[in-house]
Amino acid sequence: MTVMISHPDKDKAVNLVKHLVNRKLAACGHVFPPGTSVYRWKGDVLIESEVMIVLKTASDCGEELVSEVKKNHPYEVPEILFQPIDGGSADYLSWIMESVVAGSGGAADRKGFV
Repeated sequence: MTVMISHPDKDKAVNLVKHLVNRKLAACGHVFPPGTSVYRWKGDVLIESEVMIVLKTASDCGEELVSEVKKNHPYEVPEILFQPIDGGSADYLSWIMESVVAGSGGAADRKGFV
């Protein structure tokens, strides 16, 4: 699956991705250039600069990945959205599965990308 996470700081976002890859919760991640985010928070409309993180991982990494993001993210309620991977290069998808380890199950117990 792919995971989208917004973050207010590019350098800290890169560090978060590195942390998740080191923990084998993501095979890789990209931090995209800052954009302008307009959102409602606690009754106010805010306009802020944010970067977007896109990770590639396996679905069974989701729970632990969310926990790690929440521990290492400055927002009270960080954006963490999952999107299934419906297909793609078999070699690349295999590389993702081989690159991540969720919980105690390991690669042999992978449920897939959905």
